[in-house]
Amino acid sequence: FSCSDPFLNKLHECILWTYEANFVGLPADCPHREKCGWLDAYNTAEMVYHHWDISSSIGKYIEDIRTSSDLLGGLPGNIAPGRRNGMFEAFDWGICTILLPWYKYQYTGDRRIIEEHWDHMVRYFEFGEEIAPEGIVSGALGDWCDQPATLELSFTRVDGSPFNSHPATTASMHYFFATKSMAVLAKVLEKDKQIVADFEERAEKIRQAINKTYFHQRAMTFNSQTENAMALIYGVVDPENRQAVADRLAEEIVHGNSGHFNVGAHGAGFLYHALSDYGHADVAMGMFVKETYPSYRYMFSQGATSIWENMSRWDPVNKTTTKSLSHPFQSSFHHWFYNSIGGVQRDPSQPGFKKLLFLPQDLGIYRLITYR
Repeated sequence: FSCSDPFLNKLHECILWTYEANFVGLPADCPHREKCGWLDAYNTAEMVYHHWDISSSIGKYIEDIRTSSDLLGGLPGNIAPGRRNGMFEAFDWGICTILLPWYKYQYTGDRRIIEEHWDHMVRYFEFGEEIAPEGIVSGALGDWCDQPATLELSFTRVDGSPFNSHPATTASMHYFFATKSMAVLAKVLEKDKQIVADFEERAEKIRQAINKTYFHQRAMTFNSQTENAMALIYGVVDPENRQAVADRLAEEIVHGNSGHFNVGAHGAGFLYHALSDYGHADVAMGMFVKETYPSYRYMFSQGATSIWENMSRWDPVNKTTTKSLSHPFQSSFHHWFYNSIGGVQRDPSQPGFKKLLFLPQDLGIYRLITYR
């Protein structure tokens, strides 16, 4: 990818450097501190498949998740493989058991990964049924390392727990999409029609539970940038409300957050696509123009040469931070450069890039773009 905007080219290069610095046999979180294969790796899966022929390595990591789960009684921890489990077993990290094979199949068209790991994926789905019979998940980490309204607020917490969204909401949305994906994959594997129907029924129950519990009908919002964006991309929103929710998301960014994003590990990969898909590509592009916190131009102004774990933990006076300065999960939005700026998208009905869609979007500016 390259274009006529030097800033976007620099951001593109920094994203690649950051991921390459962290992928050494597995998708690690940072190259200097923990060096662990955290299961939030599915957040960057779509970005990864737009850049590298990494299918065999991702397949090996999926097997690492399964074998590590075997050592823990059949369910994953937050890390695989690793010298430790990683706090508690967070549902929205463990859902990688289903979503990473899903993305591998979608981007390669190779159903063998699903055939080989189907039983393990079903076991995690059944775990979801056990802990969330009504469809609302607890025990989640949430939109890790999102951006509070001010730098000062960030230092009121010692970890990366979210300021702007509720972990149960985002985890339940992941659960819904994973269940919906299981229905599709059951068809691919030619499972019994009743199995497919059971997954579809369960997915709809989860979707309705999320809307009943978290959707504010009068305000047309699930609350935060991350929650609204995830709801739009995953299909949680009722069809008749989708444009209104997208309009409210754009309004909140422009007027409620001065044109800035405030998403974290989960929201970054959804926000820009959610805006572009519903006629707000200009708002999405506008966030890359901002120079004040939180923005990538702000990060570069502070000397960044890679993508940070959490720019809100940066001390601009002393030029120090308590967080990683090389962390891939905040760059999960990068396939938007190809899909919207470049206008090249895959047809989800034909996995493995068998069919490409060319849908360039009006970003309010003209750019010369090349990609291969």
